[in-house]
Amino acid sequence: MNRVAWLTLALALVGPACHEARPVAPVPARLTAWLASALEVPAPVRTPRVLHLDAPGAAAGARWSMTQPVEAGRELVLRARLPLVGGEPARLLVYAAASGVADAGPRPLTALPAAAPLGECLRQSTGPREIVCQLRFTVPAPATALLLVAEHAERGVSSVDVFEAELNDFRAADGPRLAPLVKRTSLLSEGGVSWQTALSARPGGRYVFPLELGQDAQLVFSTGHEHGSAAAPVRFVVRQDERVLLDETVAPDGRWHPHRLTLSGLPGASSRLTLESFPVPGALGQARGLWGAPRVVSPTDKPNVLLISIDALRPDHLSVSGYPRDTSPFLERFATVSTRFDRATAQAGRTWESMSSLLTGRYPAHSGVRERGVALPRDVPTLADVLSAAGYDTYAGGDVAMFPSSTFATFDEQVLAPKPPGRQYTTVPQVAQWAPRMKQGGVFAWLHLEHPHYELVPTEPGRYGAGLEGRFNERYTMADKARFEFTDTLTPAEQQQVIALYDASIRDADREVGQVLEVLENAGAADNTIIIITADHGENLGEHEFTLEHETPWDAVLHVPLFIAWPGHLPGGQAVGTGVQLIDLAPTVLSLAGLPPAPELDGRDLSGALRGGPLAEQPSIAEFHAQMYSVYFGRQHLLLNPLGGRIVMHGRALTFEKEALFALDEDPRELHNLIGGAPPAARALVGRAEQELQRLNQLAETRGTAAPGQAALEALRQAGYLQDEPAPTAAGAP
Repeated sequence: MNRVAWLTLALALVGPACHEARPVAPVPARLTAWLASALEVPAPVRTPRVLHLDAPGAAAGARWSMTQPVEAGRELVLRARLPLVGGEPARLLVYAAASGVADAGPRPLTALPAAAPLGECLRQSTGPREIVCQLRFTVPAPATALLLVAEHAERGVSSVDVFEAELNDFRAADGPRLAPLVKRTSLLSEGGVSWQTALSARPGGRYVFPLELGQDAQLVFSTGHEHGSAAAPVRFVVRQDERVLLDETVAPDGRWHPHRLTLSGLPGASSRLTLESFPVPGALGQARGLWGAPRVVSPTDKPNVLLISIDALRPDHLSVSGYPRDTSPFLERFATVSTRFDRATAQAGRTWESMSSLLTGRYPAHSGVRERGVALPRDVPTLADVLSAAGYDTYAGGDVAMFPSSTFATFDEQVLAPKPPGRQYTTVPQVAQWAPRMKQGGVFAWLHLEHPHYELVPTEPGRYGAGLEGRFNERYTMADKARFEFTDTLTPAEQQQVIALYDASIRDADREVGQVLEVLENAGAADNTIIIITADHGENLGEHEFTLEHETPWDAVLHVPLFIAWPGHLPGGQAVGTGVQLIDLAPTVLSLAGLPPAPELDGRDLSGALRGGPLAEQPSIAEFHAQMYSVYFGRQHLLLNPLGGRIVMHGRALTFEKEALFALDEDPRELHNLIGGAPPAARALVGRAEQELQRLNQLAETRGTAAPGQAALEALRQAGYLQDEPAPTAAGAP
């Protein structure tokens, strides 16, 4: 769907627009997306270049350094061109230094001075003769300079630039005049580190928006400051027509200051909203204010939606599903008030692609997100977009699986919970922050919990592992995973230790979910909240040679739990055995909330089944790197590997047939391929699957394939996912 179609959808959800010469922002409206309709906007500020070196390594030798004074706390981007000599480029390393005195130029380096490492310039693109590398970083206080170090510089460094970072919203307005005014920024909130899409509030900045008022319209926003030790106080002024709604001065304290202001006027009346920012006379430093997530909303009594996704959670390891260990006592109670779907399928075995499909209601080929690191295309609306257009406040919380914040700019606020070293975080403070607002209705909140995802650091590591001898009594770290990736690297007892840690981590996640819903109950918001509990994918636990891994196409990974409840509105205690998919959640939520279905969704509405009605069996489809496909027909699982041959995963080549069929009831570990001796009905399944995949690949060809962004690659490296290994490839693939 192109941008015009998406705007048409948003307007259809909120009512007709006013017929004036200049478009008028409907209610609700995110003002960051309505800049093109503003009557006045500030002039954008040019991005400062902190450092430029042209061919700096010519006379400095094989190893050189360069010191440059910078403002502590300011986010910077290093970009360089590195010639390829012998197939290898030079390395550029960045450190935080105490000295603020700039070198006259690069000088030979014999020993590295005391400095804190900030990272290495990461390869962004490769040409026939050079690479372009990039690194985004912040020099932390009290350091006042960056130290740039080149190693193997005799291979050549053709240019180096350091800029102040521009974290623009990937869905922001186009064009050199408007796009720089929209920034994606993180500051502290009550629940943790809060990312919001903001309008720049530089000195003398003035935004004027024409509005058509809705019923009981409100202006919702936060005030704050861009990062940096040289920040100065900013005066923020809000006017509706000639009436002053807010006049406050905010110090640069590193926090968001939330506001919800009532707008005056009858529904349908035209009005004018002005946002102004001013420097404070006599204050030292630079006034760099922010209007965080400004939007005009009308309160709605529509039900809240709380989506809880638990990373890497296998349903067959839940006691509510019959597992012998008591891993899910809360979910056992929750099942009595919810509908449990026993055959739910994720659309991919990795969080990035899976959650993108869940939030868009589209298969990966249709959403455009078929690889980790690829951002959602701008013309693909998410569930947060559609609900926001219907008057909802939207929040994303938890760890959000290391997604760069720009990927989930579709939420008004994305709050990352603080994670203590070696322990899991809690999302309770985030929910406590949102719960008073949820009591009124009209909130969509997504929490992503990481407890069962590696690394495994349960609060009770010995809960299920007593008597097992091996190396994993307390935890299973990322270093352990890299070393013991495959089952032939450990003893059977050690594999059972890993499973015991995994089960203990599920128990932690179950406790966390119970505490979250207790907060809602205490706030009086539970009865007006549609609650969805699911997982982005499952986990291999000793199957198919993997100690602990989910980047595979097997049922242990693609089969996920799914519970849906709406206390007082939907019956509880039901179990549905028909196959469903995570892409079904978007149309189901819209239906339950009384909203029209969004166009171009691949999922189906499950609300009839939630009310006890019948549900027909339909195929469920998942994909793996746009290369292999899983197609479920009831309890039969078909794996298609069109190119055939081996696929290299985590350094080991696994052989997959072009076609493989497994009967999950008789063969849950998927060890026996039935395709050779299958009856003609099996060939018919293959034919149906190929027709579906042909349709999806036609959609993918129409959309095109995007590459992972640099911010995404950096985030994945920091999370331990990327260790400079190539993506899985099939033998004979182009």
